[in-house]
Amino acid sequence: MPGVADAQYVSREQALEEFQQQSGLGEALRELPDNPLPGVVVVTPTEVDKPALEALRQRLAELPRVDVAQLDLVWVERLAAILKLGDRFVFGLAVLLISALLLVIGNTIRLHIENRRIEIEVIKLVGGTDSYVRRPFLYMGALYGLGAGVLAWGILAFAPNAWAAFFIRLLGGLFSGNGSIIQGYIADVTPPERRTRQMSWMSAAWNVGLIVGPGLGGIFAKPSLGHVGFQLPLFISAGLFMTSSFLILLFIRESRQRDESNTFRPNRWAATGEAARHPVIGRLMLVTFLVGFAFTGIEAIFGLWTEARFGWGPRQIGWAFMFVGVASAVTQLFITAPLSEKFGQATMLAIGMAITVVCIGLQPFSPMGTTTIILMSLSAIGQSVAWPNVSALISETADPHRQGQILGLNNAMGALARVVGPQCAGATFPLSIHAPFVQGAIMVVPAIFLAISAGRRARIWREAQAAQPPP
Repeated sequence: MPGVADAQYVSREQALEEFQQQSGLGEALRELPDNPLPGVVVVTPTEVDKPALEALRQRLAELPRVDVAQLDLVWVERLAAILKLGDRFVFGLAVLLISALLLVIGNTIRLHIENRRIEIEVIKLVGGTDSYVRRPFLYMGALYGLGAGVLAWGILAFAPNAWAAFFIRLLGGLFSGNGSIIQGYIADVTPPERRTRQMSWMSAAWNVGLIVGPGLGGIFAKPSLGHVGFQLPLFISAGLFMTSSFLILLFIRESRQRDESNTFRPNRWAATGEAARHPVIGRLMLVTFLVGFAFTGIEAIFGLWTEARFGWGPRQIGWAFMFVGVASAVTQLFITAPLSEKFGQATMLAIGMAITVVCIGLQPFSPMGTTTIILMSLSAIGQSVAWPNVSALISETADPHRQGQILGLNNAMGALARVVGPQCAGATFPLSIHAPFVQGAIMVVPAIFLAISAGRRARIWREAQAAQPPP
């Protein structure tokens, strides 16, 4: 029976004998004319939470020849209290360790630079470039990121509870904020008219990972083995992370020399306010947040939604995301760049948002899994048409000296959406399993008009730049 780990039958005679031994009333019980104790079946459940135990008790009570099904809640409540205390202890310990880790890393970097100050000054005196001076520190940072990423994915395979897994992923995320660096690197080495094409290829590479990753996760995950069955995909992730880090160390070089004439370095808050007030960048950052809010919320509840609608498990969900990744990769490799170069970046951005709205809005009416996969793939195509244009427009209109910083702020808006979107989707999902889709469609509608407005402002900006005399 589902929910039962073990069952042991205790006959009437065994029950009477145990009662005589444990109660100390052996002589009195022997004077009874008949055995008053019934035969019982002692059931050991697989889960210890109250709702599951109560449901199991009801199922047992409905079985034929069962007079009474009794649930002993004392030990369950005691175990739940111990587990709750353990979770709080792990939570507090994780907060302390992460805080200490951040302080140690920051101070280690400062001390490392301070210890090598004289060496750096000598290198500068003899003509060493900034890129030459920065290279050992970049390598050190890459090694820190390599070690932390591999360690995070490896430890995640042995996470004892959900809170520990949450903080392990938080630790890995702290060392994985490289999206804006990649985009800034591409913007440095690519002329403006080809940036959409290069950004779309970068996104296509990302989506190839989405093709392979969920597919591998679904294939190698073994839910029947419990939590152990999910460890192998995590080990594979750690290995891929290690491989990519070594490739970066071996093949990536500085994209540009540091411009010493650019002495203005605004702090992060001033840069954020400046980007938000920018007529193009501010609108595009809001587009990033709105669409990210919608899509990450849907991704967060997609597994629960498909389980409720179609009874899907990890394998079916993995295949669904694999099809989504194929659609995204093909679109970004062969469709996004030609359409953007022909019709304009802002136009294709708005069209991509419109496709996303329609597909998200139709998802609650999906009658079967095949339709769901088609709508998810079409929604991914819409976003694949749109997202490279966001990065290209931002890199084109941003200060050339601060492209990485502005792209990083845009990625931060996307990260904020990945925090808020799943939370809101999880809050509305109990009200209706279709609520996150309706919520997402409503959030994306304003992004269409923001994209159109950003395109008009970008065209005005280009005309103003063209009218300026060459330096």
